[in-house]
Amino acid sequence: MGSGFRTFTAGEVLTASNVQNYLMDQSVMVFGGSAARSSAIGTANFEEGMVSYLTDTDKVESYNGTNWVQVGSSNQGLTLINTTSFSAVASQSINDVFSSTYSNYRIVFDCSVSTAASMSFRVRVSGSDLTTSTYRYGHYINAYNNTITGDGSGTATAWVIGYSNGLSFATFLDIANPQATKNTLGLYACAHDASMFAGGGLVNNTTSYTGFTIFSSAGTLTGTVRIYGYNN
Repeated sequence: MGSGFRTFTAGEVLTASNVQNYLMDQSVMVFGGSAARSSAIGTANFEEGMVSYLTDTDKVESYNGTNWVQVGSSNQGLTLINTTSFSAVASQSINDVFSSTYSNYRIVFDCSVSTAASMSFRVRVSGSDLTTSTYRYGHYINAYNNTITGDGSGTATAWVIGYSNGLSFATFLDIANPQATKNTLGLYACAHDASMFAGGGLVNNTTSYTGFTIFSSAGTLTGTVRIYGYNN
């Protein structure tokens, strides 16, 4: 097993046990995956303190005497999955961004509209939007004159997640479970040239979705959408 640190002296005979215990058992061994690691080392030869790097997951793991566990964490924060830019479109669909890799996502919309209009959001799968009245949403709008109003629906065909009087706006949408077979949930906030609003929504079914579409109630949309996965 690994023997810690040793200072070798000039002319000393380097034995097989020295190479094994001071070098091999204490190196960062590289394998294609956990199965390849078990096959190469042999599970009976796992020693506490061994360290390996797996190329299929890009993770460094150490053996704690019972299991191989990740060293540190490469899974903190957000991972950028997709960036899509568009210009003067009535709608923009983005496919194959929701998968089993992530449970939750953040979608950032940095857009402008050609006229006063709202922007809506629909989930989609297999290249088709869900357009039935299974969307529920509600939000409060706080205008710059401090007038607060509310809006919502229990039988909508989309979530309303953004609005502008014809200038730019930004929406941040956190969406949970779109790919899982459970209700898809969303929380969103929007700031634009006339007011700010925040709200949330639910898709009232348990379908697994892989993408989404945004569309404008009038005029056209121009901007960029970025999709991030929340790491576990």
